[in-house]
Amino acid sequence: MVPMSMPSTESPKGHELFDISEKREAEATVTDTQHDTGVSRVEAFNKVLYRSGKKGKVLLWLLGISIFLTMFVYALDQGITSTIFSTLAASTFGVHSQIGTVSTASQIIRAISKPFIGKIADITSRPTTYVIILVFYVVGFVVAASASNFASYTVGVCFTSIGKSGLDLLSDIIVADLTPLEWRGFFSACLSLPFIVTVPVNGFISSGFYGNWRWGLGMFAIMVPVLLMPAILTLYTIQRRGKQAGMVTMADSKDIRTGRTEASTGSIAYWAHLAYQGLIDIDIFGLFLLGFAFSLILLPITLAGDAKNGWHNPSMIAMIVVGFVFLILFALFEYFVARKPLMTRNILNNRAFIAGVIIHTFNQLASAVRNTYFSSYILIIKQWTTYQWTIFLGITTMGLCIVGPCVGLIHRTTHRYKTVMVLGAAAKVLGYGLLIQGNGNMTQDTISHH
Repeated sequence: MVPMSMPSTESPKGHELFDISEKREAEATVTDTQHDTGVSRVEAFNKVLYRSGKKGKVLLWLLGISIFLTMFVYALDQGITSTIFSTLAASTFGVHSQIGTVSTASQIIRAISKPFIGKIADITSRPTTYVIILVFYVVGFVVAASASNFASYTVGVCFTSIGKSGLDLLSDIIVADLTPLEWRGFFSACLSLPFIVTVPVNGFISSGFYGNWRWGLGMFAIMVPVLLMPAILTLYTIQRRGKQAGMVTMADSKDIRTGRTEASTGSIAYWAHLAYQGLIDIDIFGLFLLGFAFSLILLPITLAGDAKNGWHNPSMIAMIVVGFVFLILFALFEYFVARKPLMTRNILNNRAFIAGVIIHTFNQLASAVRNTYFSSYILIIKQWTTYQWTIFLGITTMGLCIVGPCVGLIHRTTHRYKTVMVLGAAAKVLGYGLLIQGNGNMTQDTISHH
């Protein structure tokens, strides 16, 4: 963190002459200090809980096992519903070309929902937030499984996107609470270890549900609540024991952990003020502007193919124009109006951060361009069984999950990340080069079939 700099010349009004950026930097310094204090208090309770005898250790083990099993089923979900079942559902409704639309909408919702979920966890508590995201997850799968048309299926997928985003975020937070800072990267990567097992298992599951994808979706609506409920109950128990001991726990909200508020719930006015402050903290208006902007810019790319007259349809052009207008409004709002903008000047001036954002953006773009219709393409041009098809699609995921913990260990021992990033980028470019050659051969196979 960059230390706060003072003006070089003194003024009769002293600190009143701080400009906006300096005030925001000062607020960030206080927030970081509060965060460090909260982490220390939680770590202290974890030690007390672990040393409190058999019951304390059972609670921690139950929490860890429940979250691990939930992430195992979540790995099955990611390997089947996002690619296999979506392809089958689109084919069932005869709208295969709209797979890209569903993918775009769900990814935007996942990105926008994380700040909301994080703030809910800050205001309420970890287990309460788990309950909320579990409702979105279950309702989404129920809607998708019972959909009578692709529009209803899309609505269900968007609901599940919020639930999946919350599972991702809260699982990382719980792991961060349970592990020391220097090992956090390694243990966070270990959350992806279930994918190593689920990739070959996915093939059997997708084969069994090939003609009954609705039952496959319903399966996840049952399994995740059953496996996650022990973790929720354990967190509530830990929260109660911490309150009795006068200590804060990993289950408590961030505001309680950092001392910004007391553990008592207070009145309705208290919660209303807390919710209002939370919306200010996450820059609710700025998030909506950004979400609408990218939705209106990106969705026409996938909708134009099925629209009347394609790109000559005025609606397509209007959506893109309005999207860029929203993007400009977002920039103006963040610079002149927002009390707590999504990105402060300090962040925008941080070249390492901007470089990381650019790298991650192109990395995600490359993956999305390849993956959206890749599963359908392989299914059509290769004479493979459903099991072989599923295994092939999961190979990339398996490789990522094997390498992830190894990279975490390398980072823990060397404390260097640039070399790892360069090697990773080189490997990805090489992989895409091999795929281009492979796609050429597959095109020849397609021509021979026709």
